[in-house]
Amino acid sequence: MNYYKDKSGIVYAYDDEQMAVIDRINAPDFDSEKEQVPDIFFEIDEKIKGMQKMTAKEVDAHINPPVTKEQHIQQAETKKQALIAEANQKTQMWQTQLILGIITEEDKASLKEWMLHVQEVQAVDPSLGADVVWPTPPASPAR
Repeated sequence: MNYYKDKSGIVYAYDDEQMAVIDRINAPDFDSEKEQVPDIFFEIDEKIKGMQKMTAKEVDAHINPPVTKEQHIQQAETKKQALIAEANQKTQMWQTQLILGIITEEDKASLKEWMLHVQEVQAVDPSLGADVVWPTPPASPAR
């Protein structure tokens, strides 16, 4: 793919076949009477003359833009909600057993560890984005 940028920063991409046609119409021996080329290629040729071919580095930056602070914040918020949901799923049975008064002491201790973990996750500030330090989940397995 061949990338060009106009003066206003708009990027245009042309594949190798399109560029081969452009090269052909610019060849000294090109005869528009004998070779039928769609008008769009002449328009593309004129546009390209007013544009700058992008370097590999520019193309990479265009195709893979850096993650913005807002995106990091959104990712952190999504992760926070997912961690809370995961902990809730893991502890749901224990919570029911606790309410019914049938939880074992071992499971009660695990439930407490997981609930403390949830509190730590809830305290995370997603506005820190990529700089969030996520709490480590408890070592006790949630069954």
